Amino acid sequence: FFFSSCTRISSFRLTSECPSGNTIVNLIHSAECSGTFHGRIAVRGLSSSSFFMTPIALHIDAAHNTSQPRLGSLPPTEVQVAVIGNGPAGIFTSYLLHGNYPYYDTSNPHPDNILHAKLSERPNVSIVHQDLLHLTEHLVYTPQAARSSNPVSLLVDTMFHPNTDADPGQLSRFSWRSEPWKGYSHAVLGKGEIGGAWAEMKNSDERTVSYAENMDLPKFTYADWWSATHITTPSDRPFRSDVAHYYQDYVHAVGIADAFHPHTEVTHVITMEEALAAGWCACGDVKDGKQCEMCAKFGYVVCGYVTQGGKAARVPFSMRAKAVVLATGIFERPKWLGGVVGEDADFVSHELKDIVSYNPACDDVTNSRQDSLVPSTANWTYPTPPASPRLSLSAASDPYLIVGSGLSAADAIIHLRAQGVPVLHIFHHPTSRNPHYSMSPLAACSRSVYPEYAALYRRMKRYATGMSRAKEDDSGYEGLVNARMVELKRAKDGRKMVTMQDEEGRVFSQAVGGVGILIGRKIDMGFLKGQAQEQILASREETNEEENNDVRMAELVHNSTISPSSRRLSLDFTISSPLRKVDPYSFRAVRPVKQRKEPRLYAIGALTGDTFVRFVLGGGLGVLWDLERWLGKSRKSRTRVVAE
Repeated sequence: FFFSSCTRISSFRLTSECPSGNTIVNLIHSAECSGTFHGRIAVRGLSSSSFFMTPIALHIDAAHNTSQPRLGSLPPTEVQVAVIGNGPAGIFTSYLLHGNYPYYDTSNPHPDNILHAKLSERPNVSIVHQDLLHLTEHLVYTPQAARSSNPVSLLVDTMFHPNTDADPGQLSRFSWRSEPWKGYSHAVLGKGEIGGAWAEMKNSDERTVSYAENMDLPKFTYADWWSATHITTPSDRPFRSDVAHYYQDYVHAVGIADAFHPHTEVTHVITMEEALAAGWCACGDVKDGKQCEMCAKFGYVVCGYVTQGGKAARVPFSMRAKAVVLATGIFERPKWLGGVVGEDADFVSHELKDIVSYNPACDDVTNSRQDSLVPSTANWTYPTPPASPRLSLSAASDPYLIVGSGLSAADAIIHLRAQGVPVLHIFHHPTSRNPHYSMSPLAACSRSVYPEYAALYRRMKRYATGMSRAKEDDSGYEGLVNARMVELKRAKDGRKMVTMQDEEGRVFSQAVGGVGILIGRKIDMGFLKGQAQEQILASREETNEEENNDVRMAELVHNSTISPSSRRLSLDFTISSPLRKVDPYSFRAVRPVKQRKEPRLYAIGALTGDTFVRFVLGGGLGVLWDLERWLGKSRKSRTRVVAE
């Protein structure tokens, strides 16, 4: 059964017992109605950490509506590790910091014979206590290395998904052991709901680029979640809304929700040295210029606001932390064109979510959706999704103008065409006049795996090669290759007008229903102050000013390292990052010249170039590996004293 997430159960009782010695982990969702529901629920055994399904019956009593946002709780005043960002990278890091340690499952040898031999040398030693350089030195020569430059990310990926590109569906080679007494006190802070950028897709009807198994987190996989919440068979490429709910439910299912503080905006991260020098002290013990010894044991002060209360009040908080992990991702601020008059007009959007806005009705839309948004023949037809509350457009409307060549622009176009809205599309493509432009990443999409993206790219290419210079029959799509916008404004009659210049220099105007500028996003790390900013952010002299803070797609490499017989093809991304060098094993920021011993500041996930979930998890393992060498030593010495 599947319960809607808009409301919650006020009370429930089991009418059939679970097998003896087991406990219910949690209700994945809750219900607004009353009555008895029969179905299955996720259960975890006391003697085993594995999950299984058991049939139950629930009696639901008088639930009440709680459709208001779930607001945040105040973080603790001190922790060993502060994790900023509650997306998949932050979730996995928290799972590790709770005392969950990865070991090699020797009962199921890894298909990589070299890795199997290395891991078999110390099978009873956790991977975080082994030499990561030794384990990963050969992985940079494997096919996966074409999609991640971080060796630890490659290690975690090949352990979670052995040989997944050529032989998908293999079991993980990790064996997890829960050792909570070894955990680290920590808090995971996020601006919005748990899931990070995924949480913004809870109402999205678009499918993921990656396959479902590549969305997995340990111990409670996407397939486990699906079995607990659906009665249908999951598709290979899940809907983004389903993945968003999976990540939100995951933290409860594996028992790590206590560390998460959603709706928490971080405004300042300052080194403790600078805070004490400025007279700040959590204990109030700064007297006569002397520093507080208690505060001096911490590396950073993290400050910000938590949105909580019935009136969504912003409550300030401050927290001391010995180390800070940046897991904020790259998707913080939308990129603007700049230099275009009227780009801030009310009919212009820089966010995909403002265009792809689905009916927020609280129902299980996943059960009514078709298996594919685009038929396998990849023709130009789409099923009609629910009406958008933000777009009052139709086939009779003026065309909607989309600017961009990437996946976000493609998602917007596919959504608009599904509603019958005509589309104008400005995109870059190499031509004889502009040979330096890169091809769209959509070129990497095969017709069989990504039919919706492949169909759009074929249309784009026809315009770019001169095969389609006029609107085609009833397609409702027109490409404007390498055109640029000059001005956006409202006419006297209220119509939305865009002045553009085509590739040949001709200037023309067009009435539009709206404008979506989806050309990428920028990293926003303004919350780092002083030395903390210098630790992680490069100066303009250390980075290419033209590409500073930009996130762009890489040009397609057609001779992919993936076997032609493979049923999947990954889209590669590159990050033009403003970060200083980050150690490839510990993910700790490394300054070119260190004048003093600095506190530990880590950067993981998309900040280090890993944009797919399957690779962002490596950062968490690297952080724990470094913490074990640092804070783990004092823990071991304390344990030894107690034993003596």
